Amino acid sequence: MGSMITITGQQIDFLHPEKTKVLPRDLCQGLQYEHRYGGHIGPYNVLSHLLFCKRMAEAWGYSPLEIAMCAAHDLHEAYTKDISSPMKEVLGEAWRRIEEPWERHVLTSVGFQWPIPPDLYQKYKKVDKRALVVETAYFEFPLYDYVSQGDVESVTPTEIDMLRRVLMLEPHEKWQEVWGAVGMAR
Repeated sequence: MGSMITITGQQIDFLHPEKTKVLPRDLCQGLQYEHRYGGHIGPYNVLSHLLFCKRMAEAWGYSPLEIAMCAAHDLHEAYTKDISSPMKEVLGEAWRRIEEPWERHVLTSVGFQWPIPPDLYQKYKKVDKRALVVETAYFEFPLYDYVSQGDVESVTPTEIDMLRRVLMLEPHEKWQEVWGAVGMAR
């Protein structure tokens, strides 16, 4: 009851993340098959998003730890799935009771400090929000309430090219780069 099985055969108890060993194979499998935006913009998965965020952080001159955080910030979604922000708002406290413990468990399991230091949190959130804007422009996806037309119009050809290059990679190439960056947290 209240559980699922991962690719490695682990039973996931959503209310007790500490019972789950965070394994790279489970993360990779879950992230490459977990589509963003509820699956409404084609085959754009969380793994691609993490790699895109990692590459943006590199382009912005972030430190190795900041790059690692950008590459890791949604790893927990291999277990909890990518729930859209509007749905999270509807679910409210019920969702926070699931997501926050999983985020903490996964991030600390791969070497990050918890709670995330405020400056590190702000850095990865800045990249994550810009990734949303670029993804919105690239996929010509309808605007979210928190993405303005002006934001989308500010997207540069360099950002679009960076996303395009991420999408051209094979899943194992994406995972190697993301996991390699995450290793900087250890």
